[in-house]
Amino acid sequence: MPVDWNLFASALQHSRDGHNLKALAVLSALIGDAETDSDRAAIVLGEASCYSQLGDIAKSRELLESARIYAQEDRGVLSQVNLSEAILYALEKKYDLACESSCH
Repeated sequence: MPVDWNLFASALQHSRDGHNLKALAVLSALIGDAETDSDRAAIVLGEASCYSQLGDIAKSRELLESARIYAQEDRGVLSQVNLSEAILYALEKKYDLACESSCH
């Protein structure tokens, strides 16, 4: 069964509303429906965002690395991964690394 992108969008809304654990539960369930590496990358990227909002930067960074591997063939998703990585560096006040990461 393909990914239900409406469900994915609702998970992102849960995250924006501050319900990151609920969003993570939905995203974790969706990963099994991923048919392509781009699908997997998008879902893992969503999970990384939730973990960063929960303050678990290490887990978020780990998931971003997984998303980067999945997104190797999808330039659009790969740029989202790079932007997310830059945001994490900015949160850590590592501005030089943030600029470097966003330029890849």
